[in-house]
Amino acid sequence: MLKSFAAELGNMLAGNIATSLAGENALIDITPPTVIVGNTKMYGFHGAINLPFH
Repeated sequence: MLKSFAAELGNMLAGNIATSLAGENALIDITPPTVIVGNTKMYGFHGAINLPFH
């Protein structure tokens, strides 16, 4: 349940930020949030926000 909550929270934050920036004529593109559990190597990302939960 925590994983689902984290993904939805990220989705809501990114959507609100993107909407605000679009009002300022900024170009922004969002994608659905990715939840990573455990040790993982990711390729192809230009940037990310890490929100660790314990």
